[in-house]
Amino acid sequence: MATKIYIAGKITGDPDYKAKFEEAENFYKKKGFTVLSPTWMPIGMQPADYMRICFAMIDTADVVAFLPDFKQSAGAEVEHAYCRYIDKNIRHYEDDRKKAQCDAKISADLLMSMAAPVMLDPVEESKKAIEKDLHKGLYPDFLGGGKQDG
Repeated sequence: MATKIYIAGKITGDPDYKAKFEEAENFYKKKGFTVLSPTWMPIGMQPADYMRICFAMIDTADVVAFLPDFKQSAGAEVEHAYCRYIDKNIRHYEDDRKKAQCDAKISADLLMSMAAPVMLDPVEESKKAIEKDLHKGLYPDFLGGGKQDG
């Protein structure tokens, strides 16, 4: 069964909250999490109603991820305090995202270092070595500078 993650962050007063939460949801879904989000709730309820529902989602979740702006939201700060009080596993989305970028870079670097080395043509390499030695004067007979019989 997938790990359940609740995403917490500023909603009230943020006209772009849906896009911000959707980005985090997509990130965690790609990591295999089942995502719980407060953005799914209907508009028009009282703050206490939202908080009770959010607490239920937090209680259901295995882990809670906080968006970078959570400290700018009274509701998200209450959620953070609640998570700390009940000793819920807390993550920070920005840290997870940066770690994933680093992991991806490390993986790419490892793949590049593990790529098959370029195999040189032994005949061509021998020709180059002989030509190099000829120019150094190691084979004077080939260049007409050696002894002649006769």
